[in-house]
Amino acid sequence: MTRASTAKAARGRGAARTTEIERLARELSSVTSNLLATQAELERRAERVERELECANRELQAKIAENERLRVCDKMAALGTLAAGVAHEIRNPLSAVKGYASLLLRDASLAPKQRHWIERILAGANDCADIVTNLLVFASPDRLALESIDARELVDSACAMALEPYGDPSRWTIETHADARRFAGDRVKLRQAVRNLVANAIDVQPNGGWIGVSLVERDGSLEIAVADAGPGVPDALRDKILEPFFTTRAEGTGLGLALVHTIVRLHGGEVQVSPSRSSRGGADIRLCIPFHLAA
Repeated sequence: MTRASTAKAARGRGAARTTEIERLARELSSVTSNLLATQAELERRAERVERELECANRELQAKIAENERLRVCDKMAALGTLAAGVAHEIRNPLSAVKGYASLLLRDASLAPKQRHWIERILAGANDCADIVTNLLVFASPDRLALESIDARELVDSACAMALEPYGDPSRWTIETHADARRFAGDRVKLRQAVRNLVANAIDVQPNGGWIGVSLVERDGSLEIAVADAGPGVPDALRDKILEPFFTTRAEGTGLGLALVHTIVRLHGGEVQVSPSRSSRGGADIRLCIPFHLAA
């Protein structure tokens, strides 16, 4: 084979290889384009599925919340019916006990021990009266008597009510702070709510301790907070302590904080339970009421 024919054959093989490489490049480009298109389609499908899952999850959460709301409403309705009957049956004989005990205490000839016994009877009757009041709130939770309320007067009177049953209130140091204008609300119910929170703070510190009570305007809400230096509330119980008849104390009724929750919900607010923000530890319970109720 001559040198010219050899060169010609080499050029032919080179051209063939070039053609093959170009073909492979076109195929690779086509495969790459197909892969990119497939990836884009998979991403679109994944985004669509993710949106559908998010939508389904929101619907599920809404359904769970609605079912829970209906469960609570049914439970509260049943409790209300029961409470109304029990409260009205107890109220009349209880009034008689309180009335006669008060009359007996007017007798100046009573011996100290007799006076002590009668005072114990009257204190017990007052405790029962508080329970009846709580039951009646459950029985008629939708009634609010709105009026203008002075923040300082509300806090001071609620604290006085909470300390009234104790012979030596000096065991507890109560720091109060009221930085709010007059606002509209149900005076009796809100005072009962604050009273119950302070009483709860006293109960978790039976030998005395610190209690902080504040009423302030904050972030568009009227915020009523009661903090204590007691043992605090375990995370697992923060929601349960607001349920009717749930209590961790053998002598408790489980109505105090449940009533607070009911009163706050009536005012369109919410109850927040958290560890105390003070360095003393304990629990911090905040009642947040929409500020449009403030006047």
